[in-house]
Amino acid sequence: MVSFGIWLLKKGNRESTVERKLKYLKRLSLNNLEAAKLQVLSSPWSDRSKKQALIALKQYAEFKGVRLSLPNFRVYVKFFLNDLEVLLVSLNRSALLYVFTKF
Repeated sequence: MVSFGIWLLKKGNRESTVERKLKYLKRLSLNNLEAAKLQVLSSPWSDRSKKQALIALKQYAEFKGVRLSLPNFRVYVKFFLNDLEVLLVSLNRSALLYVFTKF
């Protein structure tokens, strides 16, 4: 795992990101990456955590030289705002503009 952490650092990941990815991978059985993928998907983790764990698992597979396909996984985020209405406008598919209007 140490060599994978160093590999992530060389690829430009921050230390905190490497620590988070290693934390996810420590919870998984990495002998069989397909089984580890199913382990993530069946875990009680939040959708956001599952997505991040799957990304870390895919990078680990890349590090090991193994091909791993990930499922199409969409994270749903709920927004709770008291007196703000949020309008999300997509600009050129890359930039997002949040426009807030007060009631």
